[in-house]
Amino acid sequence: MDAAPPLGSKKTRSMKKDVEGQSGSRLFRLAKKEEKKNVPKVEEQPESPLENASTEQKAVMNAVPFQGEGAYLLRPGDTITINLQEIPEAQMIQEELDENGMISLIFIGEIMAAGKTSSELEREIEAKYIEGDFYKRVSASVVVPTKTYTIRGEVNQSGRFMITGRTTLLQAVAAAGGFNEFANPKKITIFRGSEIIRKNFKEIEKNPESDLEIQSEDSIFVARSIW
Repeated sequence: MDAAPPLGSKKTRSMKKDVEGQSGSRLFRLAKKEEKKNVPKVEEQPESPLENASTEQKAVMNAVPFQGEGAYLLRPGDTITINLQEIPEAQMIQEELDENGMISLIFIGEIMAAGKTSSELEREIEAKYIEGDFYKRVSASVVVPTKTYTIRGEVNQSGRFMITGRTTLLQAVAAAGGFNEFANPKKITIFRGSEIIRKNFKEIEKNPESDLEIQSEDSIFVARSIW
C-alpha cells in the first residue's frame, strides 16, 4: 500500500487544488440554480385593446378613450342626479342633458356632460368649483338612473335586463340566452315609445354595422317561426 504523500508536498497541493476546483464548480452550479429560483416572476401583461385591432378600429379607439366594459357614456336626454358634499350646505341637483349634451350648475354655468362617464363628470365638476374659487373643498357624485330593456318571445330567457354600457341587439339576444328552437330570427320587432323598428337578425350577423343600439325602455319581441 502506497504511503500518503507528506503534507505540503507538490502532489498534496495538486490534490487539494483538484478537490477545491471540483467543489467550487459544484458550489457555483448550486449558486446559479438558487439564483434562478429567486428571480421574481414577470407577470404577463394584459393584451392591449389595440393589439389585434384593424387600422380602422385603431383610428376609432385612438380618437375615443377606451372606457372598458360596463362604462356608460352620458348622452343627450339623460337625467342625472348630482350630489355636492363637503361644502357649507350640501346640495342635491337633478339635471337633464339638453339636446347638445350640456348641463348647467350654479356658479360654474354650463358643462359638457355627453360623452363622459359619471366619474369623469364628477372630476370635472369638482375641478371647476375649486379652480373658480367657489369652494375650497367639494366632493361631487353623479348618479345615473338605472336603464333597462325587456326582451320577450322566442328566446331562452325572457325578461328585463339592465343596460350597463353600450348594448346592441346582438348583445341583447345573447344576454337572453339566444333564440329557442321555435324562433324566427328574421322577424324581430323593437318597440321604442311610439316607434316600431323591425330587424332581421340574420342580416345583422352578415353586416354587423347594421346592428341596432338598444335604448332604455326598449321592448324587443322575437317572433315564432311558422314552420
